Amino acid sequence: MYPRAAHGRNRGFTLIELLVVIAIIAILIALLLPAVQQAREAARRTQCKNHLKQFGLALHNYLDALQVWPCGHIWVGIHRKGGAVIHLLPYMDQAAIFNSLLQTPSGVDDMGSNPSSYPIVQRPPSFWLCPTNDDGFQVPTWRTSADWVKAGVCHYGPNVGAQRIDSTNSCSQFVYPSGYFGAATANFGDTTDHRLVSGPFGANVWGARIRDISDGTSNTIAMGEVRPHCSLYGAGQGPWMAAYGGVAYTTPPINFATCPGEKGVPNSVSAGSPAGCNNPYSATTAEGFKSKHVGGAHFLLCDGSVRFLSENISYDTYQRLGDRRDGNPVGEF
Repeated sequence: MYPRAAHGRNRGFTLIELLVVIAIIAILIALLLPAVQQAREAARRTQCKNHLKQFGLALHNYLDALQVWPCGHIWVGIHRKGGAVIHLLPYMDQAAIFNSLLQTPSGVDDMGSNPSSYPIVQRPPSFWLCPTNDDGFQVPTWRTSADWVKAGVCHYGPNVGAQRIDSTNSCSQFVYPSGYFGAATANFGDTTDHRLVSGPFGANVWGARIRDISDGTSNTIAMGEVRPHCSLYGAGQGPWMAAYGGVAYTTPPINFATCPGEKGVPNSVSAGSPAGCNNPYSATTAEGFKSKHVGGAHFLLCDGSVRFLSENISYDTYQRLGDRRDGNPVGEF
C-alpha cells in the first residue's frame, strides 16, 4: 500500500493565499509597466532625434552643393513646387521620389490636381514621421477643405523664427507687428525679402546662406518637431501643397495647446469656434513647434546638432534661438 499523506490528502492553495499571489503579481506588473513604457519612449525619442540628424546632414549637403539652403516654399506663378522638406529628398537618398514629384518643366504645376493620390501623401517617408507622434499621417476629421485633404504630413518643420504672425480666431497672444526683435515685419515670413524674415527659412522663395546666420549656427534653430494635426497653415498644410511649405515658428511657445481633444481643446473645432488661442485656427499660437514628448521637443540647430528643449524654456531665450541675427547672447539652454 502507498503511504498516506500527513493529513490524509494533498493540500492545495487556500483562497486567501491565491489572492495574495495575484496581488503580488499585480504589484510587480504595476511597477514594471512604467519602466517598460519609459524604455520604449526613450527608444522612440532616440529615433526621432536621429531623423532630425538626417535632416541636418541633408541641409549641409544641400548647402555644399548650392551654397544656400532650400526655400521655405517654391512658387512659380500660381504653381506650387513643394517646401524645403521636399527639396531635401535628393540629399536623403530619395532622389527617385523627388524626381517622380517634379517631372515637368517649372512652368507647370507639377503637383497635379489630385496629389492625395500620390504615394508620398498616402504614406510619407519613415524619416518624416516621429514614432512618438501617433496622430497619424492622414488629415484629421476637423479639417475639411479640399486643399488640406491634399496635404502631405511631415513631423519636422523648417524654422521661420520669431516672426510676425497676425492674430486670427480672436487670439491676441504673442502678436508682434514687427516680429519679436522688430525686424521681421512680413506676416508669416511670406516674402522674398530676407531682411523681413527672422529665421533661416522663409515661408516663400528664400532660404539662408551661412553668412545670413550672423548669430552663429550653434545658436540658431534650423528645424524642429511639429504636429500637423494641431495647426492649420504651415505645418498643418504640410510640405506638399502648403501655402507656407510646412514651416513653423518660435513665436508661439513650445507645445502651446492647440490640439483638438487635448488640454481642454474641444474635439470639434472650426474657424471662430471656439474663439481664443487654444484652437488650430489660431495661427499666432498654432503654428509653433510641438511634439508628443513629455516636457518639450527636439530641435535641429544650424550647425547640425540636435537638442531637446524644455517647454518651460525662457520665452526670450527661445526667441533668440529662433532668430538668426538678433545679436543677443543666448546663454545656457
